[in-house]
Amino acid sequence: MPLSMPPTDSQRTGDLRNLLTFRLSSMSFAVAVEHVVRVAEVGAITPLPRAPSHVPGMVMIGSRAVPLLDLGRFLGIENDERGSTEELPRLVVISADGLEVALRCSSVRVEREVSNERLREPESIQGERLKRFTIAEIDEQHAVVAVLDVPRLLTAAQPGT
Repeated sequence: MPLSMPPTDSQRTGDLRNLLTFRLSSMSFAVAVEHVVRVAEVGAITPLPRAPSHVPGMVMIGSRAVPLLDLGRFLGIENDERGSTEELPRLVVISADGLEVALRCSSVRVEREVSNERLREPESIQGERLKRFTIAEIDEQHAVVAVLDVPRLLTAAQPGT
């Protein structure tokens, strides 16, 4: 079952999910691995004139140009880790419903077999804009991981929406 909605009580027992977790600033995020196209190092960024501020440019992923989404700016999250997302070394390329973007982050970790019992309604997530794109949260070692609704995020991040 794809991670597109929080699981119901009957779905929580025994189901496992594969999530990719990444950090941006002091926050941790997760996406269902079925939405992950690739994890890569950041290369050259080609600026896009007249693009929204949350799309600073395009990056080459293999032979394809992929829009770079500044997730922190889009969600209204301060980047207190390094002062600028321009210094974040990793890219996570995600896709859904024919849309694809690259996200900059400081680190990436694949979690295998995350049980639905660890997923809960996003109650601890701060910020209304972030809550709008979060389908669940996970408590992890004194921190909360926001599980992102990738289709909703990519649709809303498109220019003109």
